[in-house]
Amino acid sequence: MKKFMIISLSIAVLLIAGIIILTDRGLNDVLKESYVSSLATEEIGTSKNEEEYIVYIYSDSCASCIELTESNEYQNFVNSPGVKMYKINIDSENIKINEFITEIKLEYTPTLYYIKKVGDKYTVVKEIGSKDGAVLLARHTD
Repeated sequence: MKKFMIISLSIAVLLIAGIIILTDRGLNDVLKESYVSSLATEEIGTSKNEEEYIVYIYSDSCASCIELTESNEYQNFVNSPGVKMYKINIDSENIKINEFITEIKLEYTPTLYYIKKVGDKYTVVKEIGSKDGAVLLARHTD
């Protein structure tokens, strides 16, 4: 009986661990371009450089988001983007966006992710808020 309980408990632990591993995607997986593009409420720029892109997560009611969007750096980027930018509005009624927010553990808006191909996979190079967001956009303006 003791052996049966140990085996049963071991199987249960392995099943739970397997479920956690399968459902706990890393930030790099969640921010893959193919997934982000399916959630984007707007795309700015073209894929001149397939090795990098920006994900801009914002809210229509966020004062810092509005400030960033109205900044010269943002306007210059929109007029001459050096990389593609995917904008994701968290005010959207899209259930997948709500799941996305939970997966990335979003703490505030605006949040910008700069993603670059390193080796054979894409990696989050920077995660920044509004203060450095304008600087990031200025660096990636053609």
